[in-house]
Amino acid sequence: MMTESITGVSRTPSFRSALKVGGERSGENSGIDANQQSFLEAQRKAAEDFKRKQDEQQKQREKQQGLDMLGKQLEASKKEADAMGDEFETFSKCMKIASRIAKGDIVPPKDIKYLMEHEPDLYKQAILLRVPNDKPKKHKSVLDDEDEKSESAQNGGEAGESTEVAETAEPVETVDEAEGESAG
Repeated sequence: MMTESITGVSRTPSFRSALKVGGERSGENSGIDANQQSFLEAQRKAAEDFKRKQDEQQKQREKQQGLDMLGKQLEASKKEADAMGDEFETFSKCMKIASRIAKGDIVPPKDIKYLMEHEPDLYKQAILLRVPNDKPKKHKSVLDDEDEKSESAQNGGEAGESTEVAETAEPVETVDEAEGESAG
């Protein structure tokens, strides 16, 4: 099945026409159909592999973005925990000082000043709840060097400054005791 062109050169049928003819004749062009099918199958597999790789890369990018976001959240949480840890440490020291005052024990003046500056309401409660103590225990300061340095820095660096905080070992008359004495 040869066709002649205008120039007189013979040509073979085109690939498309061979496919059309191949559909009509099963035995003669079966090699072309098998080759074409294997070529199409290879292209389909290559396209599926490419799509799968793209999907895997997209998942990896999403995972990395998620990890980056978690890392940023972790850093922010650490900073917040450090800040809260410092606040908790300060509050814990203030609670310890207030407890000692409320028991009627002797507390160093710098501790009392620390409590007054950081937790004034707690200081007021401790003074109001103070119980007279016949044998007050003399406590050492709960403040560490860092607290003392920060206190002296806040006071303008005057290390020799005296504090005018009352000693807590002196008994304070409460309202209930005063009423009891006037009634009796």
